[in-house]
Amino acid sequence: MRPPRGPQLVDFPCQFQIKVVGARQGEFVEDILDSVGNVIKQDGRALPHSYRDKGKWRSITLKVPVQSAEELYKVYDAIDKDPRVKFKF
Repeated sequence: MRPPRGPQLVDFPCQFQIKVVGARQGEFVEDILDSVGNVIKQDGRALPHSYRDKGKWRSITLKVPVQSAEELYKVYDAIDKDPRVKFKF
């Protein structure tokens, strides 16, 4: 018998805001958007996003439509594969 499930912190499907901080090298923004788009099977570059530069770092804020917690974890895994990424939250 499974224990009762507690309340979820996020109701899916939803638009989940993710912030990624990484080295300002090459096409960092486009590469992150493409990686996320591959997971959610959409054009990542069409996702609502913004970015800022500060010295050698670039931060990207994007809104990702996710259908489930599993899909959200896959998005984070895809972001992790880029060696320029320093933080994500």
